Amino acid sequence: MRKKTPLPSGFTLIESVIAVSVFVLAIFSILYAFPLQFRQTKTSQQESVAIEIAQAKIEEMISTAYEDLTEGIFQPRTPYASDPSNPMHLYETQVDVSYLDADMQQSALDSGVKKITVTVFYQEFGEENQIHLASILNE
Repeated sequence: MRKKTPLPSGFTLIESVIAVSVFVLAIFSILYAFPLQFRQTKTSQQESVAIEIAQAKIEEMISTAYEDLTEGIFQPRTPYASDPSNPMHLYETQVDVSYLDADMQQSALDSGVKKITVTVFYQEFGEENQIHLASILNE
């Protein structure tokens, strides 16, 4: 009868290298996702702030008397906050007013309906972005 030789226990060098490679690949995949998530979160946050600023500016314009809203660029591009230390200073707003006809198309004549368009400009990762928000106001 033959004697059974005991099998060696443990991992071979190749098995160890493959296991470490898979582990390193998994760690790098996870670490790669963090900057992407940070960028998406920052983008969403800046868009939300820009939309809130546009909504506040629309409300301000709606509270202005109809006659005082002149056609064209009603308010040129200006920083939202005048204090440079305020983070809202990085956002700029512009307000345009145009006449609309009965078909809600732009018109040269005042038919009693005006369109107020607020544009908010902001920088995002070195690029300028814009949010447009419009509202219709009648006499």
